[in-house]
Amino acid sequence: MVIPVIVLFTKLDALDDKGYQMLLRENPDISHNDAAEQAPGRAQELFNELLTELRIFKSEYPPKNYVVLRGMNLPDANCSQLLDVTAAALDDETLQLLFVATQQANLKMCTIHAIGYTDIVAVAVRDVGDSNIV
Repeated sequence: MVIPVIVLFTKLDALDDKGYQMLLRENPDISHNDAAEQAPGRAQELFNELLTELRIFKSEYPPKNYVVLRGMNLPDANCSQLLDVTAAALDDETLQLLFVATQQANLKMCTIHAIGYTDIVAVAVRDVGDSNIV
């Protein structure tokens, strides 16, 4: 059985500054707001150029796929793209079933914790409401 490898790139945001600088250099008339708005696209272009040169993709057993995760430092960050690519990369039915079972267990755990948190908040709100705080 061959286990597929998926390469994660988590700091593409760091190329945004380079993309921004390139845009300003290439087009001196561009506004700073426009350059900032276009910088992520330019960063993606730079990344695509670098990607073809990485040795791992030229190896005897190259990765099955790769995922670029942006903004992982933000509170609402998620890695659903990684889950999708992982599920698609699994060729073995047993591995696919194991992956799905793991995700279902994770969803159940998240649901249980969310419900528990909701109950705690509801009790706190009820207690505050019952006290005669004016």
